This record gives sequence, structure tokens and C-alpha cells, in this order.
Amino acid sequence: MKRTSSRDRVESLSDPQLLRDYPLDVFPNWNINAGEPYYVKAPIDKLGDVAFHIRTHITALILAGNTATIFVQSFASPGLTKLAFAFSQLGFETFFFALTVVASWLFDARLGRLLAALLALCFFVSGSIKVALSLPRPPAPPAIRLSEEDRDWAWPSNHALVGTAFPWYIWLYASANYDLSVAQSCLLLTVLLTWNVGVAWSRIYLGVHSPCDVLGGWTLGVLILFVFGGFALKLDAAYVAAQTAGDYTWFVCLPLILLAIHPRAWPETQSYGEVVCVLSGTMMIWAGRYFRRLDTFQPTKRFTRRMRFRAIPGGKPG
Repeated sequence: MKRTSSRDRVESLSDPQLLRDYPLDVFPNWNINAGEPYYVKAPIDKLGDVAFHIRTHITALILAGNTATIFVQSFASPGLTKLAFAFSQLGFETFFFALTVVASWLFDARLGRLLAALLALCFFVSGSIKVALSLPRPPAPPAIRLSEEDRDWAWPSNHALVGTAFPWYIWLYASANYDLSVAQSCLLLTVLLTWNVGVAWSRIYLGVHSPCDVLGGWTLGVLILFVFGGFALKLDAAYVAAQTAGDYTWFVCLPLILLAIHPRAWPETQSYGEVVCVLSGTMMIWAGRYFRRLDTFQPTKRFTRRMRFRAIPGGKPG
């Protein structure tokens, strides 16, 4: 990528035409002093001109979404802002892990394990692409930045990616494994659809993602959902059949391998740290079955009963 002098980069900040022509030479510096430019070294830059065109075109799409962002924010109100923040909370790893633990302990252990694995895969894919491309958040102005959730790179939106794959895997799993009535299915579908759409909408409304970021996250989330859905039960079957510590090795080593191949960029952002936390948590959830086999801890009967949906007759237990 072409390097420019510090003065030229500063001038390009205030020149919209230069920003459109060379949108990746300058990024807002949020972690030192506001208004200072710095040169971003993205891992994909190793590909040369191909990388430059990829980053340039996606950044142009991010900037093209300014009009849509302004339109969405034109309906802003205190009530909608609170609603957007509420939906935003449904896209953080803390919420996903809480839901995973609840599913594991109270409803369906297999569903909890698979949701943890899906969460790890989503965060790895999203974090790797974010860091590899190192693309900027939508500019403010013209957008109004209503949230400070912008401490990492933009494309794709992690909220949109995980907020698509996670709820719709719950839908596929519940439809295949639980004997739900029509009313229960409609209620579950309404909740999951509202979750998915609400999280995606909140990213644009809060000004932290462009429509391009959200659409990219949604597309990748659907792709991951189909790929993971084809392997999930096979993965869990191998996990349940494991007997020795050696059998569990792969379930512990795979997250470590993913962390080793995760790209890194300068300047560093929170993406890699989030991936470390999620993969570590998933590794502990999947390693827990081995430690339970050691019989070092026996829960009381009070906590061993699980509240489950009725399983489909002939279906496999969790």
C-alpha cells in the first residue's frame, strides 16, 4: 500500500475526494490522541495490490452506507436509543456464555456444548477477518456515534455474525430435537427473529457499524450456520464417545491451534483478546466432561435435575 507523509495524511482527513480515492491510508486514532493519524499495517497487505483493492472496495461500501445510517438515525429518540442498547447487549460474549451455561445446566447439555463450539467458531472467523482487513468504522460525522463500542475494526460486524448464527442454530436444533407444539414453535421463532433483526438494527442505529458491516456479518453468519450444522452432531458424537485423556486432547488442542493461527495487526485492538476469552471458555466447557469422569466432584441431587423440553420420540438424549 502506498505510504504518504504525515502532512499528506492529515490533509486527506478533511478532503472527501481523497478519502474516497485512498480510504485506507488514514484511520482515526482512538487509543492515543484524537485527531492524530497513523498508518495501519494490516496482515492482508502481504498480498500486495490484491489486498489494496479488497480493502479499498469494502471501505468504499462502508462509506456508501452513510446515507442509510443517517436515515436510520433520523428516527432517534430516547426510547429507541435504550432499545438499541438493550439489543446490543444480546450480541456480547457475556450474554452468549450466560445462555450457553444455562442451556448446559438446566435444559440440554448437548445443546450447551454445541452452542459453545459455535460461539468459538463465530468469534474466531469474525476476529480473524476483522484483524486481517483492519477496516475503519463508519465516519462520525456524518453518522452520530451513540455508543463507544467501536474499539476494534469494523468489517464484518461480530454482533451481526454471531447474532445470526447463534439464534438460528437454536431454532434448527429445537425443531429437530424437541417436540414443540405449533404455538411453542411460533413463539420461539418470533423471539429468535426479533433477536436477530434487533441486534443488526442496533449496530446501525448506534452508529458503530455501517450497513455493509452488518450485511457482511449476516452473510458470514448464515454460511457458518450451514457449515456448522452439518458437522455439529458428528462432533458431539465423537466427544461423547471419548473415554481417555488422549481422546479429549483434540477438543483442547483445537482452540489453541486456532489462537496460534489467528492474524495479528498493528495497532492492536480488542478483537484478539475477545477470541482468547471465548475460545478459552469453550475449551473449559468441553474439557469438563473428562474431569467429571474423574469423580472428583459429585453434585447434590438438588442440582442434578434438568428442566427439559419434551424430546422427540426416538431422539437422542443430550
